[in-house]
Amino acid sequence: LIITLKDATSVGGGITAALVAESVIGQRCYTKWPYLQEAIITAVSDASATFSGGAATTSSMLGKKEVARVSHKTHSQQDVSEWKNLAQRRAGEFLTKSGIDVGRVDVLL
Repeated sequence: LIITLKDATSVGGGITAALVAESVIGQRCYTKWPYLQEAIITAVSDASATFSGGAATTSSMLGKKEVARVSHKTHSQQDVSEWKNLAQRRAGEFLTKSGIDVGRVDVLL
C-alpha cells in the first residue's frame, strides 16, 4: 500500500518557509507516524532560507499567548545543495519506511 500526498502547490501557489514560519514555530505537532510523538516546531526551512525560534509561551496570569521570536538565515550555495539532499532523503525515508509518497518537498519543519 502506497499513500500519495496531494501537491500543495496546485492548491494555491507555492509554499515557502517565509510564509509559514511565524505561524508554526513554537506550535505543537505530532511526528513519527503511525506511532505519534508530540514535538514542538523550532525551525522551518526551504531551499533558500531557514527560520528558527523557540517555543511560544503563554502567560498564565493574563492568558495571553506570546509568539516565538523568529530569526532568519539565508542559505549559501552549499547550504542549498545540502538542503535539497536532505529533502530528497526524507522523502525517500517516508516512501521506504512508511509507504507514503510525499512528492516534491518544498518546506521542512
